[in-house]
Amino acid sequence: MLFGLASHPQFLGKDFFQTYNNFFDFECLVNTDDTPSISEPMEVMVFPNPFQSEFHIKLSGTENQEIHIDLLNIQGQILFSQSKQVLQGLPIEIIIPGLSSGMYLLVIQGKHDILAKKVVKE
Repeated sequence: MLFGLASHPQFLGKDFFQTYNNFFDFECLVNTDDTPSISEPMEVMVFPNPFQSEFHIKLSGTENQEIHIDLLNIQGQILFSQSKQVLQGLPIEIIIPGLSSGMYLLVIQGKHDILAKKVVKE
């Protein structure tokens, strides 16, 4: 399922992919808490995009925290999953060898937010 959120069905309906079949034309931020966050919302920059076998993720609006990263294909299958410690302002290197060319969805789950962003593998 999109975002790898099979455990969070309240975010997406069962017909999401049929309704939004071009779902890679967006960036989405979801707050996972019921309480208002005192921190800035998480923002992400992915570079280079398109990428060859590695890319970098730079987050802003986050404190030092552990994040979980998933890379999904267009069918919603998780192809890569990893947790990383983020130090504010420093980029994270992600290396994914052997990935086929195409569009993918990068899902980053932080302490309070889940962010999804389109990435392209050349």
